[in-house]
Amino acid sequence: MMAPTQFAARALKALDALPLEILHGMPLECDGVSQALSQALVHAGIDHEIHVGSLTVDGSGRIPLHWWLVLPDGAWYCDIRARMWLGEAPAIPHGVFQPTRSQRYLAKAKRSPVKAPVLFSILASQDLDEFVTSIFTDDLVEPTNHPVT
Repeated sequence: MMAPTQFAARALKALDALPLEILHGMPLECDGVSQALSQALVHAGIDHEIHVGSLTVDGSGRIPLHWWLVLPDGAWYCDIRARMWLGEAPAIPHGVFQPTRSQRYLAKAKRSPVKAPVLFSILASQDLDEFVTSIFTDDLVEPTNHPVT
């Protein structure tokens, strides 16, 4: 069995590539894409939280209502919709990253992931099993038998 830190590091690498770009191309706003990505992470056994609040990026603007994901250590965020509202400037976060001082996320609420594969199918118009199989390699995803609440 892979050590938790090694698994998290490999999961971050997988996340920051193909799956984020596939989800980024979907016609979903931050709430929908965050929930779709959350379903893929739950399915793959990767812990995370869904945060709802605001984002301010110095020199680029503010999103007063925004959704993003935070990975278990609290240091790594995943956001693929900030650029939808604030533009493509390099300072605008995108993908999996550690926020800088100029990127201020303020969470007003945190939602625990809920296992609901049908939600992914509704949002993404594709089967969750097929999506996860296409993006994660067998040696990355370790089966989990723990219930998700």
